[in-house]
Amino acid sequence: MLELIKNFFSKKKKQEKLLKATLKGREQEKALANLNQEPWVTVVHFDINPDNPSQGSFELDWNEYFVKSLMAAGYTGRKDEEIVDAWFNDLCRGIVVSASEEMNFVANADILQKKGQ
Repeated sequence: MLELIKNFFSKKKKQEKLLKATLKGREQEKALANLNQEPWVTVVHFDINPDNPSQGSFELDWNEYFVKSLMAAGYTGRKDEEIVDAWFNDLCRGIVVSASEEMNFVANADILQKKGQ
């Protein structure tokens, strides 16, 4: 049994070394995450409409372990893309809410000072 475990980790180290030698950048990161069965996601491309900067798009890349982690967190969908899309929409909503709360705090700072005086 101990020999089996040693072989497993030895093979994994060899695979990792090969991936690092043959792949670069995003492909290497994704392959290493897959090898380690870790969730992985990245932004591949971000585009803004120059005529309307409030409009834009993101292209994401992810692995199956990322989708599994989203499913474990309660996200659902018929396809991986639907699950990731639901997560990304939640993420964006959370950023907007957080930014809105921060802006309200700053906008109301003078009111808070007056109440405290």
